[in-house]
Amino acid sequence: RKGVFETLDALALLKKNLNINFEWIILGGSGDGVSLLESRVKSLNLAENVSLIFDATEQEKNNLLLASDLYIQPSWHEGFGNAVLEAMSCGLPALVSRYTAQPEVVGLTGFVVYELSSKYIFEELVDFVNLDLTARERNIDNIAERISDKFSYEVRLKNYKNILALDIKWTNKGEELSMCGIAGYYNSVNNIASLKEAIDLIQHRGPDDSGVHINHLLGVG
Repeated sequence: RKGVFETLDALALLKKNLNINFEWIILGGSGDGVSLLESRVKSLNLAENVSLIFDATEQEKNNLLLASDLYIQPSWHEGFGNAVLEAMSCGLPALVSRYTAQPEVVGLTGFVVYELSSKYIFEELVDFVNLDLTARERNIDNIAERISDKFSYEVRLKNYKNILALDIKWTNKGEELSMCGIAGYYNSVNNIASLKEAIDLIQHRGPDDSGVHINHLLGVG
């Protein structure tokens, strides 16, 4: 799910084509896939370049992040990307995939793989390696600015307060009703019947009879 094997293949290309020393530390929990991972590292001749650390403490993880130059997580599936954000808070640029919210998290400070394959991960790694010290230091400043402007506790708290402060009303037959929950957003979606069917499955807790309100923007149940 995290694109580990694609990254290993990309690192093998990096080792073959560029005369540089590097170490990639894979940090995570131990599980059934460890033996397969170790076998892949060995088969790619990366035993001297890849370290596997399992079940690290929080302090150990933070120390590794602070000592690193690049965070690599080109996931196939991801939620918001808290691990990427955590790495960025330690000043690390992140190499991610185009999937889910990862590009939104890194913005212009990171490296985004738009096709998740070893070839494209390798190309992004080369772009990072070729950055000079001035460019890297400038990017660290940009990362700190992005964290502060977009994802700090104060900013998120303000955003949540703004959402909760919204006085959203729904009009039905001339009466004003409080909206009890957003079930679907379907602007520009043609199949309204399918959406309404999905909305109908939601248990209704509001004051009206049908439990469903629909206009050209929202379906609420």
